[in-house]
Amino acid sequence: MERSENLPPQNTILLVEDLHRSGFRFLPRFWLRDHGYCVLEATNGLEALHRARTHQGPIDLLIAEIDLPFMDGRELAAHIRSLFPPVRIMFVVPETSPIPASPRWAAFLRKPLDSHILLKKIQSLIGKGVERLHATA
Repeated sequence: MERSENLPPQNTILLVEDLHRSGFRFLPRFWLRDHGYCVLEATNGLEALHRARTHQGPIDLLIAEIDLPFMDGRELAAHIRSLFPPVRIMFVVPETSPIPASPRWAAFLRKPLDSHILLKKIQSLIGKGVERLHATA
């Protein structure tokens, strides 16, 4: 789908979760799209890195499970930050796992995710998507 010249740019989120372990997606990709974000998807760290390298434009936020196949979330974040230095990072951790010490540029959320808390966290990291851009235009 081609974007119209008069539409504001969308914030881009790279969403990475291991489908092989869970069997289905926990992260609400369609819901994020409904809130005005461009969503790229990957099922492991290597695929995510490939998506980032081939994407035309910036990536504003990486949302990734901390435990991913082929390349864990922290290693993926380091690679993505080298490609897109201003990117923000949000790690998703299992409900029973402790949340590790967090660098200033990263946030952590626990599964199961509450969509309203997720949206507020995203908005605090990168803005409100298209709705915010329309309000300020």
